[in-house]
Amino acid sequence: MEISRTNLTASLEQVVTTQFQLEALRQSLQGLRVLKAAATRMKLAALARKPRLLLAAFELGDLELEQDIPRCGLPVEIELRNFENFAQLRASGITPDVALFRSGQLWSYRDGSYDFSDLIEAPRTYPDCVNLLWLWDHHHAFEFSGKGALTADIVLPMHECGVDYLKVFSDHVFSAVPSACAQWGGPRFVSEVYREHQAPERSDRLYGGFVEYQGFRRNDFIRECMAHIPDHALVLRPPTQIRDIQHFGVATRRERLVEWMGFKCSLVCALSEDIPFRLFDGLIAGHIPLVPNNLHGFDWLISPALQAELPIVRYDASDVGSAEAAWRKALVLFDRDGAAGAARRHRFALEHHLMMHRLRDIVWAVLNAARLFAPA
Repeated sequence: MEISRTNLTASLEQVVTTQFQLEALRQSLQGLRVLKAAATRMKLAALARKPRLLLAAFELGDLELEQDIPRCGLPVEIELRNFENFAQLRASGITPDVALFRSGQLWSYRDGSYDFSDLIEAPRTYPDCVNLLWLWDHHHAFEFSGKGALTADIVLPMHECGVDYLKVFSDHVFSAVPSACAQWGGPRFVSEVYREHQAPERSDRLYGGFVEYQGFRRNDFIRECMAHIPDHALVLRPPTQIRDIQHFGVATRRERLVEWMGFKCSLVCALSEDIPFRLFDGLIAGHIPLVPNNLHGFDWLISPALQAELPIVRYDASDVGSAEAAWRKALVLFDRDGAAGAARRHRFALEHHLMMHRLRDIVWAVLNAARLFAPA
């Protein structure tokens, strides 16, 4: 796009109009926001006095969370129960102190809509429980994310980008809790599979599977990569009922990890400058990931020095030539370091970027907020 053909005045006017509309929406919700914020502060104050917390989580997919979280060095005793759904929590008969909802569990595989009934029912069933909502898709699922933020006690965005509008709906929008290894988790399980399958040769083909979410430049970029990069292993699937992390065509966790371990490099390609899950999935499989240069918060999460050490190879977003050059560079680096380099990347993800690490950070954030509102 030529700068001379861009009407910046008209574009900025649209931005300002949107900001005024968001502020008007915020004002219209003020009464509800005040009531919600007061109730949340009371819950947090009560939480600060408890020496032991029962945390309920849903569909996090980690095989070992219940035994790992209590050993994470938190200042209070934690018991974690990981449920398949809210109905299973109610049937268990337990009363949680904190409940962590995840946006994906409220999504319907049948028609792509979101069902808020569990999140609405939660405070009625457990009036003293602090309900958290970890939003994974707020960078593109705007309506759902706004409604979810209006309903939950505390909002936990996953991405640093696309966060500000959430503050229209809630006084308690915490700092971003970034993505992690989502397909597997469980350090003992992952370590076992990695040890058993680290010997076979890996393919040079650039690996990666993506869902074609409508309206994003990423779709065209991936198609261009598939057309220009020789003998690739890239896949672009239509948005169907298949979960995003299961779009690689293999059934079980073990099979998926073994398949990933058959490649040297994988493409990381964000929807909107966010940090995708498959970055960490690739690292835990021993890949050298190709990561675009424009991801919000990436250099904070993994420092440039550590990127060079692992290594992680960067490329210019939406530039196929840059991505292909990064792929060829990554192959040279992988062959240079061999199995030892793959194991180094695997250990890094295993020790720092599993679901257990993000859940620990979430608990710390809630405990710090509870101290803030605790009575003197």
